[in-house]
Amino acid sequence: MLKKSIDLELQRKDLRSVLTANLKRSQESARVLEEIFKLIDLDNSQVFKNARYELYDLEKEILTKFLEHSKMGNRPIK
Repeated sequence: MLKKSIDLELQRKDLRSVLTANLKRSQESARVLEEIFKLIDLDNSQVFKNARYELYDLEKEILTKFLEHSKMGNRPIK
């Protein structure tokens, strides 16, 4: 039996689902680093917090462009 995470990866059927999953991973990674650095270096903690918010903005931008591309009658990106 496959691990749950591997099973979920095999269910991703298109570029959008792959992008979303990896953007979420990036955001969570930045959050983990932010929390770790809160314990040892507040300045660097803020750097990772800013990076996390930039990743949220990037996700919105990428997914908006992706939807615009699809709505324009263009073939879905796979």
